[in-house]
Amino acid sequence: MPITDDEATAVQELHLMNSSKLFVLTTNKFWKSVGMPQNIQTDGLVRGLYCLDYPHSDHGVVLVSYTWGDDSTKYIAIKDPHGTTRSPAEVAVALSGNWRRSSRN
Repeated sequence: MPITDDEATAVQELHLMNSSKLFVLTTNKFWKSVGMPQNIQTDGLVRGLYCLDYPHSDHGVVLVSYTWGDDSTKYIAIKDPHGTTRSPAEVAVALSGNWRRSSRN
C-alpha cells in the first residue's frame, strides 16, 4: 500500500537525535561524606553530574551524564594516550578526582 504525500513529507522531515544516559550504582552515598554537591554543571564532556539520593536505600545512584547529539556521540570511544578505550564511568571517576583536588584550593 503506497503512503500518502503527507506521510512521505512527515518521514522526510523527521528529525532524530541520539542521546546518552550513564548511571552508576554506588555502594553508598559517598557525596554526603566528602562534601560534594549533589548537582555539578560544567561546560566539559560531562555536562551535568547528579547524585541521586533515593530514600530507604543505602546505595547511591549517580547520573554521570545525560547528553544529546554530538556530545552523546563523543561517548562512543574515549581514548587514553595508550590507545585503550575508556568508559564514561572511568572518565567520571577521573573527573570527580579532579573536582576533589580543585575544591580543596
